[in-house]
Amino acid sequence: DWLQDNTQRERLAWMTEALGGKRVYRKFSIMSDHPDKYPALTDPLIFSQIKSLEESLNEYELYWIPTNDIEQVQHQLKEGDIVGVIGNTKGILIIHTGLVSYGADKKPHYLHASSHHKRVVFTPGTVAEYMKAQKKRKGIVVARPLAP
Repeated sequence: DWLQDNTQRERLAWMTEALGGKRVYRKFSIMSDHPDKYPALTDPLIFSQIKSLEESLNEYELYWIPTNDIEQVQHQLKEGDIVGVIGNTKGILIIHTGLVSYGADKKPHYLHASSHHKRVVFTPGTVAEYMKAQKKRKGIVVARPLAP
């Protein structure tokens, strides 16, 4: 929801649709479906606020770029673009987030905090190659920071 919030505050622009993204529907419910994983949700007021937030997110039109389409559009990504990785986890859209950073090869790479490597990683391959490396990575959403 921070992407949507910062878009409304005019700090970011959603770029996914402009890059040829396809409409996707995802019902947001990860937190309210699993309150035992979030200690703060034992408070009924906080639980109802989270449930309300998830329901409001369900009203937005969302677009995504499937993994197999990324190679054709990645040349349009700009340095610093925010890339959210879409997985197939029920109740949530974005499972990981990173930034676009161009390498010496003049191609867009993915700069992200890797839980596997336990550090920030500049992927050796392009964004498209990173996405194709694991089947759980279904596609991406892209947001671009706006100048203040």
